Amino acid sequence: MDFVTELKKSLELSDSQMDLELIESFLFVKKLFIGGERETVSTDEITAIVPKIEQALLLVLDFVYYSDTTAPEKKDKALFFLQRSRLLGTLFHPWGSDEPIIKHNELINVAAKLMDGKFDFNIRNMEEAIVNVKTRIIGTDPNIYTMGDINKVLGWGIELFEQYYFNDITYEYMKVAMESKGPLKDLVRPELPEYAEFARPRVFELWNEFKTIVTQYRVYHAPENIQYYTNDYMRFLYGINLQTSIRMGLGKVLNAYGHPKIDPVTGKLIFMVATIGELRTLLLDVKTAMVEFKLWPHFFERFLSEAMNSSDLFQFQSDGDGFIRLDEASEYVANIISATTLAVKMFDALKAHCPVMDEVDKSFEVSCYREYFFTSLFNDLKYQTYFKKLYDYVNFSSPAEVRQFLVNVESFAKEIPDLSVPMSQVDIGRLFVSLSNIETTFMRYDTNFNNIMDRDEIEVGWSVFKPTIMNFAKLKPTQESLGKSVYLFLIKKMKVPSTIEVLFFHLFGNKKAVVAKRLNIGAILALVAAATISE
Repeated sequence: MDFVTELKKSLELSDSQMDLELIESFLFVKKLFIGGERETVSTDEITAIVPKIEQALLLVLDFVYYSDTTAPEKKDKALFFLQRSRLLGTLFHPWGSDEPIIKHNELINVAAKLMDGKFDFNIRNMEEAIVNVKTRIIGTDPNIYTMGDINKVLGWGIELFEQYYFNDITYEYMKVAMESKGPLKDLVRPELPEYAEFARPRVFELWNEFKTIVTQYRVYHAPENIQYYTNDYMRFLYGINLQTSIRMGLGKVLNAYGHPKIDPVTGKLIFMVATIGELRTLLLDVKTAMVEFKLWPHFFERFLSEAMNSSDLFQFQSDGDGFIRLDEASEYVANIISATTLAVKMFDALKAHCPVMDEVDKSFEVSCYREYFFTSLFNDLKYQTYFKKLYDYVNFSSPAEVRQFLVNVESFAKEIPDLSVPMSQVDIGRLFVSLSNIETTFMRYDTNFNNIMDRDEIEVGWSVFKPTIMNFAKLKPTQESLGKSVYLFLIKKMKVPSTIEVLFFHLFGNKKAVVAKRLNIGAILALVAAATISE
């Protein structure tokens, strides 16, 4: 480093031409790959690094080529990244796990330089979130990244590429089953020669994860990043790999921010879950990142309640126990990803019918968006293939009912429900999340595929909604039958009942005749959310 400083002076270079602080930040690479002190290079170290230079250069060139989005699709891409990630680890100097490699400010300097001009966000504005995540998930010291921290992150990458590769080869081998339109049961793990890439115990772990995703989940992203909400199962390798990434990331988050759910009989861990308070802690920890990405909600406590309700009540694997677990959270996040894509497409489609009120918020006047929403979704975008059940509902229901259904869902989804406030692209994305909740509810309970939740199907739903309804109505466990009457009243009347209305319906109402259409479920989504929002 002294040599570089003297070189700058002798050449009379400015700070913009030779940034010594930035150069010093990059010196961690020397310590990471060669060893020794960061600022000096000895003759022995030069001799030791020569054999690694060719491997490192080829590794960089390989990553550049395979990361080129304009390059043709390459076979065995997951295997490539898996093998190269493993190779990267062998090039590291064998430091002990506690050896400090790079400081936080140096990492930010390096990242800022590498990202400069390439993205729409400034990583320096997210420093607080990075520190919080580092402390909670990677390592305890927020200022130092040790060799152990680096190996941990690299290990996560290797685990992810292992699962990708396993998914790829297993999906291809079982392609007939994967492309079938029904649920999968009794899957038997194959013995494929490609599994030799993994240690034998790891094969069992990879199979269990793959099997969980393809048998327990109901919807999957297509390569265009949109999910299919239909009676048929539509599985795509892209969606399975995306769910792999979501589950892995959320698993780390739940381990850091959640708490264990213990089997009361055996005393053993069942899985990790999070309360709304733990979710609040997580989001506050990453607030600066969410603000930078323009994801921070206008009404924080409302968003918390929505996330809890959507995850715990309206996903295919929701159990209504008042906690968020991995399966519920991963389905909810997948819905958000799909909804974000749909919102962008819908904004572009609506522009053909409605004037844009605000170019920054990308918003439309509410009455115009309402008039053309389903026209744009099904006629312009032709997305009935993704929403076949919703398409049938819209086509076989009266225009007045369809409009009221949209208003019901909108009342839950729109951040600011004031009709004078335009419907923004963010609001449209939230609307699609709510629609996905309703479609998932119908896919789960509408077992006879008549696009209506009949009385016996509503009864099945009670087991999931019961804890929320009982809490919502402030009822004791001994008052479960009264709680069910509240549940049925909400579905039938689509309004919060008074005490007298509940008692009359409980004693004299015709509960056997209660059925639910999307209009009813949309109203419940809004009513339950409104009743559980804490601000």
